[in-house]
Amino acid sequence: MEDAAPPRQPCAGYSFEISAEQALELDRLTPRPPRGTEVAVISRPHDSAASILACARHIHDLGLVPVPHLAARRFADAAFLRRLLGRLRDCAGVDRVFVIAGDEPSAAGPFRDSSSLIESGLLEACGIRHVGIAGYPDGHPHIDAAALQAALLRKRSSLAQRGIGCSITTQFSFEPEAISRWLERLRASGFDGLVRLGIAGPAETETLRRFAVRFGVPMPEPESESTGCGVAPAAQAFASDQLLARLQRCLSPHCRDNLRLHFLTFGGVAATVHWVERQLAGQAQASSLPRACAA
Repeated sequence: MEDAAPPRQPCAGYSFEISAEQALELDRLTPRPPRGTEVAVISRPHDSAASILACARHIHDLGLVPVPHLAARRFADAAFLRRLLGRLRDCAGVDRVFVIAGDEPSAAGPFRDSSSLIESGLLEACGIRHVGIAGYPDGHPHIDAAALQAALLRKRSSLAQRGIGCSITTQFSFEPEAISRWLERLRASGFDGLVRLGIAGPAETETLRRFAVRFGVPMPEPESESTGCGVAPAAQAFASDQLLARLQRCLSPHCRDNLRLHFLTFGGVAATVHWVERQLAGQAQASSLPRACAA
């Protein structure tokens, strides 16, 4: 289990994700994220192994921690994955990954889902010490709740048996109540490890709506009346700081330990990181997050 240090400021210990083509955007960030910040490298069907490796190496060279996403169904053979993991380890210091099945309807090779990749033995053989797996507070558009729960339990058990650390990063959600209910069930199942709550960083409402449709995330209807502050009601409703303030009110005390925030950069890497860093510096209006969100 990964320990979370007591928070000192809202959003401390956050992580965020980028695509391989966004790696150079990290050079233009002022201020840069703190050394040791985890940066997930998302996996898309057209990304080459070379681009993923270059991105991970660049993240590492900046003093940040690369966490490549591995989409199990996209690997045509185990030997290719072994070589990729070896290169990531040797060139970018990668010892943690995030494993998903991938959106493909069928597997290109031996891994039909994330469980089969975890159970292959390749991860520990290539020096992977920690694996992130996915959680879905709003459910999954193509998998029923019982199957999701069974898969989560199976992956947790398999990783524990192999001596690999496990954390859960959730799909982004606009519903703090759904996040809270999901956390209640997760903690009740006996998982007390690190959970990273997926939060959509600052972005235009239509951008958020587009990604919500793509990932099957429910998006609340905008309010019918003006907010009176020059911001469209929908944009106001989904603003990151307001979402986090609502989450604070929803979380029960026993669900507040060992949580951190993971930001999805739909509005751009710079916009997201600058927003988070302003929160940390106390330069923007911020919610007072509970320990769970700030750890």
